[in-house]
Amino acid sequence: MSTRVKLVLLAFLLVAVGAGAYVNRGEGGEPETATAPSTGEDFADPCTRAELELVEPDVLTVGVAGPSVLPWLAVDGGEPEGFEPDLVRAVAEFMFFAPGELRWADVSRDEVLAAGPQGVDFVVGQLAPSADLDATMDFTESYYEVEQAVLARPGTPVADGGATLAELREARLGAPAGASHDTILTAIGPAGEAAVYETPAEAVAGLREGDVDAVLVDYPTALELLRGQGRGVVAAGRLPAQGDLVWALATPEGSTLRACLAAAIANVRQQSFDLEIAQAWIEPDAPPLILE
Repeated sequence: MSTRVKLVLLAFLLVAVGAGAYVNRGEGGEPETATAPSTGEDFADPCTRAELELVEPDVLTVGVAGPSVLPWLAVDGGEPEGFEPDLVRAVAEFMFFAPGELRWADVSRDEVLAAGPQGVDFVVGQLAPSADLDATMDFTESYYEVEQAVLARPGTPVADGGATLAELREARLGAPAGASHDTILTAIGPAGEAAVYETPAEAVAGLREGDVDAVLVDYPTALELLRGQGRGVVAAGRLPAQGDLVWALATPEGSTLRACLAAAIANVRQQSFDLEIAQAWIEPDAPPLILE
């Protein structure tokens, strides 16, 4: 059974039981409405395909803003691949856009962060909503909650014994400064005071020098660090996301497309297609989750 068929069948089932997410197709096969209660908005008009304000009619123009690195996103001359492109394809399919109706455009991450999306319908690329960015762009609801990775030196108890929360509480921990790491440190409740570093790279340097037993770095950054300067450092595990650091799609400020994208993401996540995509791209090489 194709993904689209699954989506349509579940959408009608949700309507039948009075759930808040549904798709109503007209005689021509176009989606007329799609709603998602988690966003608290009316999506009827924004999700009528004929009413969508698109850069190119009947085409979703997707800006791709690196960093270009797997498992998240990679562009090598053709269509992008990775967790994020596949997530976008699932969202577009829910909006009844065929694969051939997606156009991928490389965009400058720095320009997007400075002035918002330009010349595209929306941008994907590990963008985290913030109060500063809200001034130049609008964000959908999140499609990924960022986990924290535990990095350790080989040969230490944290690395070799399969890290547990109890071990982490007794270990000398370090982390880069920032709200996300403050949140996870609070969740762990270390017995001693954690060392705070200016940057993730400095935290890894402190780990390598033996100043701490383990450092907590958000998982995407940890993968980059392990590729670039991972000598003498291993990923001992992941800590469940705390919801303070998320990724979302970004649209130009005031775009009516944002509401429909938000509804589509809600439905994709409601049906666990995001977990299927994560299983394909992220889980195979990921360190284990550290649970109590």
